[in-house]
Amino acid sequence: MPLRIIFAFVLTFFSYLLFALATEFDGFETIIGQSIMAIIFSILYVIVTIILGLPLFHPKLWSWWSKMWWLSIAIAMLGIISILISNLPSLQMTLTHPETKQQFQSPNGYLVYGGWLVITFSIVWCPLISIRNLKKRLSNSPAT
Repeated sequence: MPLRIIFAFVLTFFSYLLFALATEFDGFETIIGQSIMAIIFSILYVIVTIILGLPLFHPKLWSWWSKMWWLSIAIAMLGIISILISNLPSLQMTLTHPETKQQFQSPNGYLVYGGWLVITFSIVWCPLISIRNLKKRLSNSPAT
C-alpha cells in the first residue's frame, strides 16, 4: 500500500499542477502558490480515498476486490472520462473573475475534482500495484 499511496500522491500532485498552470500563469508567484495548493489537495485526496476504502481491509472484501482487479482499472477510466468531458461546452461552468468582473468559461469543477478523486481511489486501492508484486516481477525478470 505505501507504493500505491506514493504513486497516487505524485500523480495527483503533477496533474493538479499541470491543470492549474495551464489555466493561469502570472509568473513565479503562481508556481509557488499552485505548488503549495497541489501538495494540500494531493494529501487531502489521498487521505479521503484511504478513508473511503477502509472497508476493503476486511479480508473477504479484499479477496473479492483482488479477484476483480479490472474493476480498479475501469474506475480509473471513468475518472479520466469525467475529466475529459468536463471540457465539453455544454458542461462547462461560467465563472466571474473577482478582480476584472469578466465572465469566462471553465471546465466543470465537479467533474474534474470528482474524476481526480475516482482516479486517486483506484490507484490507492489497486491490487495490481504493490511492493510484493514489484519484487516478484523484478526477481522473475531475466538478468542482463
